[in-house]
Amino acid sequence: MGTRNNALLAVLVVSAVLLSAGPTVALPESSVGDSTRTLPVSVLVKRFDLAAVCQDAFCRHLPRSVKGFVKGEPSLISVLNAEVDACAKETKAAIAKVEKLSKAASSGEKKTLSICKENYEFAIDSLENVRKAISARDLGTLNAELGAVVTYASTCDDAYSESKYVSPLTEVDQTLMGLGSNCLEMAAQIDW
Repeated sequence: MGTRNNALLAVLVVSAVLLSAGPTVALPESSVGDSTRTLPVSVLVKRFDLAAVCQDAFCRHLPRSVKGFVKGEPSLISVLNAEVDACAKETKAAIAKVEKLSKAASSGEKKTLSICKENYEFAIDSLENVRKAISARDLGTLNAELGAVVTYASTCDDAYSESKYVSPLTEVDQTLMGLGSNCLEMAAQIDW
C-alpha cells in the first residue's frame, strides 16, 4: 500500500501543476442529431485538434469509431472514455504478460515482476476511478487518477532499473504511460 500512497502523492503534485497550466478549450457548438451514430476516430482527431496527442501513435489503441454524440456531434468525453478503455485493456494485457514472464523468471526477477504486477493492478483501480470521475465531471480526481496510471507504469520501469535485470516490459510501460498522458491531454481540452 505504501507504493500506491507515494505514487498518489506524486500524482497530486503533477495534477496541481496541470490544473494551473491555463484555460481549457471548449467543445464546438452543434445542432441536435442522432445520438446512436458513430464517427471515425480520424475525424475526431481533426475535429478536436487531437493531432498532437495522436501523432505518437497511441491513438491506434482506440476503436475505429466512437459512439456518443452530444447535440449531433461526437463528444470529446466519448473519445476520452474510449482511450480510458484502451488503457485498461493494455494494462490487463500487461498483467497477463507479467504472469507469463513470472513462470520462467528467477526468484530475484520474480520480485521485480511482482512490483510491476502490483502497480498495474493499482492502475486498473485508478482507471475505474477515472471512469467515475468522468461521469461525475470531477476534473481533480480525473487528473490525479490519470497521473497515477502514468506513475504506476513508470514505477515498473524504475523497479527494473534498480535491479540487475533488463526489463522485458519497457515497451509495455511506454505504451501505458503514453495512453495515460493522452487521457490527461484530452481531459485538459474538455470544458468541464
